[in-house]
Amino acid sequence: DEAIHLSRHVHALGIKPGRITGSIDIGLPYPRDLAVTEDPEFVRLVVQLRTMLRASHQPGDAS
Repeated sequence: DEAIHLSRHVHALGIKPGRITGSIDIGLPYPRDLAVTEDPEFVRLVVQLRTMLRASHQPGDAS
């Protein structure tokens, strides 16, 4: 959640160090306060990032 709150772009890393398995552009306007965490777009981005992270850390993942 913090990465989305503070960043313009977030990259998900796979199991092997240094390998980017996905990226998300964060289009939320600045300045962002705590209320942004209730915005539907923020929630959608959190779900998207968590899904990417889970997929990139599955056993047997070659990334």
